[in-house]
Amino acid sequence: MTGLSNILDRIENESVKKAEEIILKANNEADKMIFAAKKEAQEILDDYKAKTEKKTTEILSRIKASDEIEKKRAELFKKQEIIKTVLATAQNEIKSQSNDDYFDFLGKILTKYAQDQNGTVVLSNRDFESMTKSFKDILQEKGLAAKAGNLSDRNGFVIVYGNIEINCTVNAIFDAEAEELSDMLNKFLFDSEGGN
Repeated sequence: MTGLSNILDRIENESVKKAEEIILKANNEADKMIFAAKKEAQEILDDYKAKTEKKTTEILSRIKASDEIEKKRAELFKKQEIIKTVLATAQNEIKSQSNDDYFDFLGKILTKYAQDQNGTVVLSNRDFESMTKSFKDILQEKGLAAKAGNLSDRNGFVIVYGNIEINCTVNAIFDAEAEELSDMLNKFLFDSEGGN
């Protein structure tokens, strides 16, 4: 029985050894698989993180660009409002200045727009009644007669040459020169801000 016992012990020892080798091999394979799975998971995580950071940067960039556009739009709107206010104030200043200064201004306008031919200057009733001598002298020099018409007080005049009318009212002059006046005011008011 001792021989049989030795054989059985040897078979058992070999079986245990073989089982340990199989278990060791399985553990090594499992470790390799776990390592590979962790590596793949880390790569997926890193890729996802990089894509998320890129997308976040793109979104933030778009938001910043949109904010800049809105800021510039608001600044432009404010500048336009300021320019409109300044132009309206300038028109009111012209209309409310002293009689001599008002007709001095009208004389400059008349000199600029009058043609070398006979015509008529139509003023409001109030302006017709209060014309200064210097304005009448310019009318005479340009060969123009003056008459009262249906115009707003203190708003300039209209020159009539037959069927042709030249609108020299303060409102019309400001409307005609609005773009140039706006550009001039924009430079004057905002160039000190660094060209914004």
